[in-house]
Amino acid sequence: MTPTTNAVVTTRLAPRSPRRAGVAGVLVTWVVVAAIVVSGTGCLQPYVAPPPTPADSAEAREDFSKVLTTYWREMIPRRPRFAAAVGQRVDAILSPTLATSDDERTRFVSRRLTQALDRVDADALSPREYASLQTLRWELDLQAEGASIGLPDFSMISSSESSLREGIEILLDHPFTSAGDLDRYLFLIDGVALWMSDATGVLQTWREQGITANREAVDDFIRWLKALRGLVTNDALQVTPSRLVSMDTGLVVAFRVQESEGIRERLIPSLDSLVTYLGSYRQHATERPGLWQYPGGKEAYRYLLRRRLGLEVEPEEAHQAALSQLRRIDSLLRAVQPRLSRTGPLRLDSLRALSAVAPRQPAAVATSVAAQLKAAADTLRTRVLGMPDSLPTVRVATPLEALLYPEGIVRPPEFLYSATELVVTPWWGTTTAQLEGPGRAFAWGWPGRSLAAAVSYSGGILNPVVLLHASRTTTAGWAEYASSIAGELGFYRDPLATWGQLMHEGLNAAWLVVDTGIHYFGWSRAQALSTLRPFSTATTAELDSMFVARVVQSPGSAGAAAMGAREFAAMRTWMQRLLGKEFNEALWHQELLTVGPVPLPVLAAHLEWWGWDTQQRAVQRAALEEQARKARRR
Repeated sequence: MTPTTNAVVTTRLAPRSPRRAGVAGVLVTWVVVAAIVVSGTGCLQPYVAPPPTPADSAEAREDFSKVLTTYWREMIPRRPRFAAAVGQRVDAILSPTLATSDDERTRFVSRRLTQALDRVDADALSPREYASLQTLRWELDLQAEGASIGLPDFSMISSSESSLREGIEILLDHPFTSAGDLDRYLFLIDGVALWMSDATGVLQTWREQGITANREAVDDFIRWLKALRGLVTNDALQVTPSRLVSMDTGLVVAFRVQESEGIRERLIPSLDSLVTYLGSYRQHATERPGLWQYPGGKEAYRYLLRRRLGLEVEPEEAHQAALSQLRRIDSLLRAVQPRLSRTGPLRLDSLRALSAVAPRQPAAVATSVAAQLKAAADTLRTRVLGMPDSLPTVRVATPLEALLYPEGIVRPPEFLYSATELVVTPWWGTTTAQLEGPGRAFAWGWPGRSLAAAVSYSGGILNPVVLLHASRTTTAGWAEYASSIAGELGFYRDPLATWGQLMHEGLNAAWLVVDTGIHYFGWSRAQALSTLRPFSTATTAELDSMFVARVVQSPGSAGAAAMGAREFAAMRTWMQRLLGKEFNEALWHQELLTVGPVPLPVLAAHLEWWGWDTQQRAVQRAALEEQARKARRR
């Protein structure tokens, strides 16, 4: 019997096999977390097809492997960061011109690979192989659609999305094991310098066509470039001696001379030239932010919302759902405020003043976060199976890392890293970040991002297509959902911690309201900031900066944490209703983590299979227990 649901997972087409539902057969929404009605006995299918033979599975894996080989051969030259992530040497930095002029080839390759995937016997794959296949299909569909839109991509001047940042990351992670690696690194320095020259040409071409970026976004990128220049001037990009220990001393001496020349004679002048160009370009930039003002902008935003959230959701739907979420959180905040003062309810401005805390140094924050995670580890294990024995390493970001990842980063246990690293930045020590309470540590550490990374990257259990096309809604959503688990376990007993967690949750929902408002509904900047302000303790300057970086420069991505967390909570309700007493939350959390950061529709399909499989195991177990009882009676 096919399940019918009212909110979370709606089966649109019958699954091809009771073993799992296809992505095309699952629609995930987060609009209403209502009662989930499971008809009949909750069985997913009345007919169980014969299982595939070992030969069927081997053939299906081989066919899928051939598609993946072709995909990486076509993709890696256009995504050098992918090449670095899978251990290949990077030979060039992707130029903005190539990135914006390859649409026809992208459409052709995507169609050809999708047709090849259609020929794979997906039902003969294991559940996780099937999830990998559907993740690739999802990615190919979006690549083909994106190549058809044709709207200029201003992410090149986004401090969080720019491929210039990707080029810096490649330099930081570049391995050195042979003399060729030294030459390759010098070539990549030139490639980063050429990227900036190429970006100037692309921006100028678009400007001549009457299409320009937002002025605030340009100003923010100029500030970022100037900060990068300052760090590069102070040798932040110079290869550390520890990375060159396997190199011949004589080669290293010559390399150091050429490295210095490349940075000071080509890279720094290119940074200066780009800053100078953007200084004049900003005079022609648009005053108001938002994709709605460009030809085809609203349709482009619909695409970006699906692309960057990895979820089928319409802007109108997401906007109204986030507004509803804000109303709920606002009522909870009003309820907790009286507990923060002995003199009665406080206005929010007064509450900020009451709860103000002094900034802390990143080193002190790192020590505090590590101690907090260690103290909570044993309790967290009761809610998530498969947690590693070792806690993540918590360290302070270098100045360059803090510029690249202002809010921190989780480095998975791969390549040179023996354990998951949680890298904290100066932002963690700000008053605003501290007022979020312990929830920030749980969202980024255990059981949040660090745990998800440790499980996903350990043991080679996941296909690279899942790891390299990780859904930001799945990763950010799991982090926020994980912090709520900590709340359920009683780690937010302090009313101020509860207030901080609610403020953080409210701000996440507000980002989604503002993102859809700015890019789809034509909101003004003032409307956006008035929506954010009630849920943030940030200064005006901090909030302005976050607004530009998260919303103006990265359309469609600001609501990832709010939408993902809501989906995880809704899917848990779905599984609880479906499985009843057979539902084991710790096992369910383990299943979520081991399937990896797949798009939420793929995850929902996998969970439908998992629910069916859990039911079948329960039936089999009950039958065996009944047989044992009958045997005892005899």
